[in-house]
Amino acid sequence: MDQLFSRICNDDSIELNASTFMMEMKETAYILQNITEKSLVIIDELGRGTSTHDGLGIAFAVCEELIHSRAFVFFATHFQALTASLTVYHTVVNLHLETETARDNDYAPGIIYKYRLTDGSAREQHYCLSLAKSLQLPKDITERAEEVSFKLTELQENARQQSESSKVVARRRALAQIAHALVLVQQSSKDMSKQELTLAIRDAQQEAISEMLAIRDMR
Repeated sequence: MDQLFSRICNDDSIELNASTFMMEMKETAYILQNITEKSLVIIDELGRGTSTHDGLGIAFAVCEELIHSRAFVFFATHFQALTASLTVYHTVVNLHLETETARDNDYAPGIIYKYRLTDGSAREQHYCLSLAKSLQLPKDITERAEEVSFKLTELQENARQQSESSKVVARRRALAQIAHALVLVQQSSKDMSKQELTLAIRDAQQEAISEMLAIRDMR
């Protein structure tokens, strides 16, 4: 190991007139500029100083750069989408610290920390809500938080399903249009040279590929 880098603090800096996010980016930039394949890097909760989507995008891009550096990296995150999307890299290993929710009564569940590293991403759902209850946050606040959290989860799932349904409809419409285009090519083939027919089929093929890629990227 030639160097040890860490980015584990989420404080701003009044002295430097820098926000939490600005400090994150400055420290991360320094790491990326100086890292080698012999470095050890520890990063905690990168991207939490800004919006969820921007933070996730930055965290993903930084992770890819760290992977390409071949350094040994410990990267802690609560972005579940990040842990799922990075599994395409064979050098990435997902681990989590195991916890368990134990209910002493109807309101105040307790969090049992196992202090045991386990394979895979964390499977505990709504962990923060359970933690807030265990710390005796007022019941009306945690109940409202739970209600909003479940509703947002439901809306997200409905949007995902609606998006998938829209993609199915779009694919069927695109296939119908492609089939119609090929029928027109066939009907005109008698008046085409072999080269013209080849170009017409190739154009239809390229249009079909472009259409399917556009549908795949639909949100």
